[in-house]
Amino acid sequence: MGLDQDAFVKIDDRTVNIGCWRKHYPLQRVFVELAGQDINCKDIELTLDMLEVIETSRDKGHWYIDSDEYRWQDHAFIVGAKGYLMQGYEVYYSSNY
Repeated sequence: MGLDQDAFVKIDDRTVNIGCWRKHYPLQRVFVELAGQDINCKDIELTLDMLEVIETSRDKGHWYIDSDEYRWQDHAFIVGAKGYLMQGYEVYYSSNY
């Protein structure tokens, strides 16, 4: 068992995965802070403001001290999620542990 995380966009009646992580604790911490509650097994609808906070936290923090494993994946997720939001789609983050 461990921390599994996904990001997805709802397009019409379809759900399209735009991010998938395993045990990416820095990202999880930011989402918990943004939600202000336990987010286990909940879909958190994202906003552009939330993505800005995530991006700022990532750039100012020390997310990748031990590994660069998620650096480019995080960047692609943020850029992609912003694009979907600007097109009027709903973007969500979900995690379970």
